[in-house]
Amino acid sequence: MRLLTFIITINSIICFGQDLYVDNIKDFPWTSDAHIDQIQETKEIGLSILRLPKDSLKTDRTIWTFKDDLTLSFYNTKNRSEQLVLRCSYDLDPDKRLINIEWPDKGRSTYQFTFVSTGSFMLLTRKKIRSER
Repeated sequence: MRLLTFIITINSIICFGQDLYVDNIKDFPWTSDAHIDQIQETKEIGLSILRLPKDSLKTDRTIWTFKDDLTLSFYNTKNRSEQLVLRCSYDLDPDKRLINIEWPDKGRSTYQFTFVSTGSFMLLTRKKIRSER
């Protein structure tokens, strides 16, 4: 009985911690690797929160901004310029920890999101669709 109580308590703490970070998705821009070729087919996408000015970046990055639309832009550190890559619609289901992205010309992809560490890192894992099995 003590073990069950312990497991339920730990699970509650972990889930509560994850819920604290959901607001960060829309409150901050996120960055990923510079090259996003065929991003729609990528199974896992690692994102890190961008709390500092873009000018502080040391390597080229793709910046993800989740507002009314999802905007992906390429930030070039050499000339400190930002170029729009794409804009698309998305919806967020915090309870199921899902982000549905409507990619231009590629259709809809669903990603499970998981926060890592203190909420500064997020892993998007593309969920399989029936045709991929």
